[in-house]
Amino acid sequence: MTRKLKHATPAERAAHRQKQVERKAFEERENDAIVRHVLETTTGLAEQDFDVVVIPSGHADTSELPHERIQQYAEHLRRVTIAAQHSADESTTRAHRKMRQLVEKTEAQFTAEPGLRDITNRMCGMCKGGCCAAGGNAAYINSATIKREKQRQPGLSDEDIVQAYLARLSAQTITNACVNQTATGCALPTEMRSDTCNGFHCDTLSTWHERPRKERANTVLAIQRSGTYAQRGDLTQPHQVVEAALVKAEVLVPLTVDVQALPKNG
Repeated sequence: MTRKLKHATPAERAAHRQKQVERKAFEERENDAIVRHVLETTTGLAEQDFDVVVIPSGHADTSELPHERIQQYAEHLRRVTIAAQHSADESTTRAHRKMRQLVEKTEAQFTAEPGLRDITNRMCGMCKGGCCAAGGNAAYINSATIKREKQRQPGLSDEDIVQAYLARLSAQTITNACVNQTATGCALPTEMRSDTCNGFHCDTLSTWHERPRKERANTVLAIQRSGTYAQRGDLTQPHQVVEAALVKAEVLVPLTVDVQALPKNG
């Protein structure tokens, strides 16, 4: 909840909820129009052949990574490295344990269903880091991440680990996003990323993952809307359709969507 809503009157809260209902109904009408367009223009495709998943959008602009951000990232890495020496093991820390369990659950599901991993990766690539935008100068890295890295590379000193992370930084990064986010994806290899990065998916994608396997189609109609994951509830953002694609394990097929032909709000 935003700070403004925390101090809102009951009437203002009710008005906000009504706007949310209206926004959701409008976006569903747009989504339905896209579904109809796909069915009318794609030979041999029936509505039961695909699931609809709405995804956010990451920032697209790139810029040179400022020295100030690098310094702040280095300071954060050193803080969590020190914390890793003195904190309880992550297996006894509720937040760390919950995220580690999510990573293990996700990996087990992807191992059992390789096609699900492929479709998910294609949609995340289409999104371009809508949930990475809030990573800032911490990149979701915490003491649990450092503990795991020390176990993976026991021969490295604390400063060696800090320098290993700093060495991965790219000169050009996505503007106003995670310090490790670049135009081609995360600068860190999977094993160095936080459990948050490795286990988290936006709520619409997670909901699709949680559907029983027999009820989940092998093709997704991915409808991408403007705005990052963190902005999903911000009614000041337009959340307009920016792209759509039919996504399968082996291919992503971009679709031509006439935004002007979609239903008009109001």
